[in-house]
Amino acid sequence: MLQSQATTPAQLLSETRRLSGLTTRELAALIGVSHSAIARWERGEGEPSASQFVRWARATRQPLDQMIEGLSSCTPWDSNPEPTD
Repeated sequence: MLQSQATTPAQLLSETRRLSGLTTRELAALIGVSHSAIARWERGEGEPSASQFVRWARATRQPLDQMIEGLSSCTPWDSNPEPTD
């Protein structure tokens, strides 16, 4: 069961991968992306699509609802909008 201390989506992704014991390469193969994509997402340089997020949860054997709840403690994009100059 996920008891996340993550404060960002990137930390949540990294935490769940580490808990599963998977390397970035192993997880990438399971969800169909490059290992560099996994590394970027874990650094907060972009985020997986909804379908990739679901595959991430499945591959790391984390309940999807608990991962989504873990995101609720993170700062949503709507609360931190991009500057509009």
